[in-house]
Amino acid sequence: MLKFKKQEVDIGEHFHKHASEYQEVVHGTNKELYQNISRELNQSLSGTVLDIGNGNVFNYDLSRLEHVIAVDIAFKNMTSTEKITYVTADARDLRGVKTGSCDRVVMQFLVHHIVNTSKRLTDSSVEQCFSECYRVLKPSGKLMIVEMVVHPVVEFFENLLYRMTYRFLSWVNKPMIKFYSLRGIISRLKGAGFTGWTDGEIEMGKWIDPFEALFPGKIKLPRFLYPAECRLISAQKLNP
Repeated sequence: MLKFKKQEVDIGEHFHKHASEYQEVVHGTNKELYQNISRELNQSLSGTVLDIGNGNVFNYDLSRLEHVIAVDIAFKNMTSTEKITYVTADARDLRGVKTGSCDRVVMQFLVHHIVNTSKRLTDSSVEQCFSECYRVLKPSGKLMIVEMVVHPVVEFFENLLYRMTYRFLSWVNKPMIKFYSLRGIISRLKGAGFTGWTDGEIEMGKWIDPFEALFPGKIKLPRFLYPAECRLISAQKLNP
C-alpha cells in the first residue's frame, strides 16, 4: 500500500506566495462570478464590516460603509488606512476584534479552508469560527457567507475519504480543503448560536476556476461540469 508522509502545510504562507495568481483568477476566469457576488453584497453590507479571509479583495462598494476590518492569515506588511484596518489572524481566533462591534461579517470562499487533521476537528474548527463571528456581531447583525456548496452525497464521500485526502495533499505540499453541503453549513451555524438564516444561489457565469486555492489559474471548467453551486447564506444574531 502506498503511504504518504504527512507534513503540516503553512496555509498563510501558501496564500501569500500565490496572492498575485489568486488576484488574476478573481479578475479573470472568475470575474463574472465576483461581479454577481458584488451585486448581492452591495445590497446587504452596511456600517462596520468584518471581512474574514479577505485576501485583499474588495468586491463591494467601500464608500457605502463606515469601516472595514480586513482579516487574513496571509497578510504581511499591510498598511491600514482611515477606511480599512488590516489584521493578520486566524478565522478561529479573532481576539483582536471587539465583542459586539460589527454590523456585518462577510466570509467569501473561506469555509472550505477552515480545516484540521480530521473531519471531526474540522467541523469543530468551522463552528469555532462561526462562534467568533457571533461574538463580534452587534445584536441583529448578520453573518454573510459566500461559499461553494456540494450535494450531501458528495459531502458524504468527502468525509469518508478525509484522512486519505489530507495526507495526500500534505504529501504534495498543498493545503487541505473541505466542502460542505448547505445542510452541513447550517448545522455548524446552529452550533455557534445562530437561529435564523436565509440562502440563495449566486450565478457563476459560463466558466469557473475550480481549484483557485490549490492551483490558481491552471484549470478552467465550463459551469455545467462543476459539481457545486455558489450560495449566499445569511445568518442573523438575534437580540437576546
